[in-house]
Amino acid sequence: MCRLIVWMIQALFRPEPLESTAIVPRIALYHRFNEAGDFTAFVRSRGRIVQQISLHVASSNAPHQVNIDVAEASGEKPDCPCGPTDGTTTVLKGGVVGFFSSKGSLPYTVYVQRAGPDPNVVFNHEEGMPAGDLISTMLLLPGDYAALETNTSSRLPITVVRAPARPGNPRQLEPVIVGIGENGFSQDNLRIAAGQTIVFACGVPVRVRVQRLLDPVPPGPAT
Repeated sequence: MCRLIVWMIQALFRPEPLESTAIVPRIALYHRFNEAGDFTAFVRSRGRIVQQISLHVASSNAPHQVNIDVAEASGEKPDCPCGPTDGTTTVLKGGVVGFFSSKGSLPYTVYVQRAGPDPNVVFNHEEGMPAGDLISTMLLLPGDYAALETNTSSRLPITVVRAPARPGNPRQLEPVIVGIGENGFSQDNLRIAAGQTIVFACGVPVRVRVQRLLDPVPPGPAT
């Protein structure tokens, strides 16, 4: 049990880069469905499909956002059989489906295709996050980081400082939203607290990588 706890802590705090091409703890992807219909989400890990999830996008009477834990869906078992989950996940047209991993260290990828005789792929984050989608990440260790966006060749220096002490009833830190457009990131630099969520709002197709730096980056103004 102690060895398992140590492994889980290392998975959360390890300094490896976080990328929008892989779903791991501390990075989540949110895809917007603008067309009604039935879809199938395929969850992959280590080069194979570990689960498929039925999605229904309704024109009314449905939640605007649903979240899917890909680690729970797959069970993180090497011999997990591929097959549909029980029931169907329903979201409102124009709403978002969030894909995240709550545990472990395995990277996951997801692609979504329309159900039926013409199963064309409508979402594959390995090829890039479409405009209108969101990427959220959380940096837990103070230090200097950089967010890199491949398509616009842009760079965002990030300084992470210790979270402020909140005696009594601690309040969760508000997420910081950073837009990404044709000219890159909407901010020149970013200063946040450890554990504060960054949400990248995709105005154009993007691929984002967040990594810790060995050399310090000049701190920017607090947001």
